Amino acid sequence: LVLEADIKDEKPAGVAAAVESAGLADMLDALKIVMKLSGVDKAVISGAGSITVTGANRDEKHIKVQDAALNNLDNGNYDVIARDLRDEIGNFKDDDSNPANGFETTLGTIDLQ
Repeated sequence: LVLEADIKDEKPAGVAAAVESAGLADMLDALKIVMKLSGVDKAVISGAGSITVTGANRDEKHIKVQDAALNNLDNGNYDVIARDLRDEIGNFKDDDSNPANGFETTLGTIDLQ
């Protein structure tokens, strides 16, 4: 199983035109992709060996996740979470507002059969 997503770091609403977004150049330093089933972390994937970040534009990146852990998941409807996705100025929201599990943004869901 290979997961791919496009991430865009837009300027926050109401910010003056002269202020730029922070960019995503260092997002791989902290990013973890989490596969959650019924609220439980079933796989946590991180690092340059498993996540590839591409894109010349500092505010738009493409991520590709390829790791053996994805091929060993049980069947079910998983939430695909970007944990600790950072852009340095906080444009991304924490979907579950739980500081104990880090900053989480839901990328989507996938039904594995």
